[in-house]
Amino acid sequence: MLACMGLMAAAALDSAIDAQGRNPYILPMSTAAECRQNAAECIRLAKLARSVEQKNILCEMAQTWEDLAQAAERLEKTETKNKKPNAA
Repeated sequence: MLACMGLMAAAALDSAIDAQGRNPYILPMSTAAECRQNAAECIRLAKLARSVEQKNILCEMAQTWEDLAQAAERLEKTETKNKKPNAA
């Protein structure tokens, strides 16, 4: 039953396209700088963590944000490379 509900929710999200062709439930990708700010915040919180488990989770989150920052940089480079100058 839960799997069916998940499929119904996914279908509802897919059909939520607005007049400009955007899905309001999907946020734009963060920039590399934003991802690195989130990683730094996770590290800051890890230093304050009261348990080893909390610290480990926050360190894993920081690494994930760093991985996302690197992916965002690769995407930015690809998009810049694929932009063609306007013909004069």
